[in-house]
Amino acid sequence: MYLDGRDRYRERNYVLAIILLISTSTSAETSLEHDHCRPKGCRTLTYIYQLPPPCSNWNATSPRAFSEAFGPRDSREASHWRHTGNRALSALWHFRVQHSSCRTLCAHAADLFFVPALTLGGLRLGNLAEIKRSCSDCSAEELERHLIHLDESTAAKHVLICPIEHFALAPCIGWWSHPRGLFSRMIRLSFSAVAPASMASHLKYMVDKQSAADLMDIEAFPNLYSLPQPSNVHWGKDPPFNVSRKRPRLMSLVGSITHGDVEVRRRIAQQCVALRSLCTWIHIGFGGLTKSLNLVAKVKLDSIFCLEPAGDTPYRRSIADSVAVGCIPVYFNNVTDLTGGLLWGPWHNDSRVLLSRDAFLAGRIHIKELTEISPATVAKMQNLLWSHAARAFQISDWDDPKDSVGLMLEMLATRVRVATQLP
Repeated sequence: MYLDGRDRYRERNYVLAIILLISTSTSAETSLEHDHCRPKGCRTLTYIYQLPPPCSNWNATSPRAFSEAFGPRDSREASHWRHTGNRALSALWHFRVQHSSCRTLCAHAADLFFVPALTLGGLRLGNLAEIKRSCSDCSAEELERHLIHLDESTAAKHVLICPIEHFALAPCIGWWSHPRGLFSRMIRLSFSAVAPASMASHLKYMVDKQSAADLMDIEAFPNLYSLPQPSNVHWGKDPPFNVSRKRPRLMSLVGSITHGDVEVRRRIAQQCVALRSLCTWIHIGFGGLTKSLNLVAKVKLDSIFCLEPAGDTPYRRSIADSVAVGCIPVYFNNVTDLTGGLLWGPWHNDSRVLLSRDAFLAGRIHIKELTEISPATVAKMQNLLWSHAARAFQISDWDDPKDSVGLMLEMLATRVRVATQLP
């Protein structure tokens, strides 16, 4: 019985190993072209580099890889929820691409080339000194030595990923930040986007002013796309909710008021407490989610709107959890609204609520105004989340072509194809 993905992924590895063994025969290679070069039923084929140390520091094929990336399951009651690390983005992508049925073993057939450099950064909290050492060891020159399929025709098809906000790998100069040569044409993924200068006022609350500046530095981080933060929610073959689910809570807030955009958070908490019949506040500080995940799952599944004030940066993991279980996210920062970028698609504006931070702090907007949104509009938003965004804002624990990984790879490949056809 397939319970958590590990058996299926082990079977996939076994099949790939057999194919590689057989394909050493010239006569067999042609007959296996559509098996290991062009798997059937795939619109986008991804080649993944098997990098050696020091650029590779995690083994996506080890028996522990699945649990290291996805984290342990929370409980029977919250079966779709796992204790996934908030720095696990690179590991989740590395694992999913490595074990994908649409992974190609032939570079000539690839639509994209995934470069899993410094994956372990997503599993361990590293200080600046550690990041600098890793970036020094995995220099642009060292990394390029192992990208044997990198050339003028494939550079724009190469995909790099950062486990957290993009500025975290700023010391990796030459390949991630301030890229040189062909690295400048590569696609970059992280759970933050480059914010336009017009949104600078929305970053003033940040304590780390250098990080705030880096969030707007488009020249240092070209071709950057925002992903949702790694959600604790992972869809199985059966989704965690359906669109007809009854949600008894109008709105909820999950989080503390002692970090992030404190001014906004405190005002939200005050208003939420005053609206007890309409709003639920679950106070969780750093590390508190480990003990409270089951409660958070229930609250978000029971809420129509999930209030999402900015964190230490405007990007917040709670957003991915909310969207993945069909709770309409309510933003209080324009930069937060950049979360997920391409994955929202044309339904973005009709799937979330964006409140003006300045107007909210000035008292011109109150969260009780969410009660004025008509039932018909709420139903439309919920239907859009169900049919589009919910599945796309999480990483499934199976080889799902419609989750964050599958959809993003397809969108990126489409963009590359369109760009190469332009004069």
